[in-house]
Amino acid sequence: MNRPEGNPRPSGREGGQMALSGLSAIGFAYSTTPVDIMIWGTMLNFFNLGAWGIIYAYTPELFREGYRAIGVGSSGSIARIGMIIGPMIPAIQSFETALAIYSATWILGSLAVLAAPETRPREAVARAA
Repeated sequence: MNRPEGNPRPSGREGGQMALSGLSAIGFAYSTTPVDIMIWGTMLNFFNLGAWGIIYAYTPELFREGYRAIGVGSSGSIARIGMIIGPMIPAIQSFETALAIYSATWILGSLAVLAAPETRPREAVARAA
């Protein structure tokens, strides 16, 4: 498979979890039966927790050593602001609108991650290809 030299990303491991979180939120928003709510809610929780695990492992790799603590700390702070504001959205808008906003955020975030550099060692990338 031919890839540009500067972006040897074979899978987009970081963005995939976020995109699946967004798609699960869309399914959850349009659920009509209790079984659908349980299935989509479980998938949403699973992929969301997976995305957070990847984010906390991946974010430090994006910053040089001298800026790593500031970069990760400020990124985490902005995420916490979103966590405070997020639950207020259904009170202002409808529940479906809130889930649409959450989905759009996850999907846009996953697209942004695709533009970020691959941080795995080149040997691991070559083995994965």
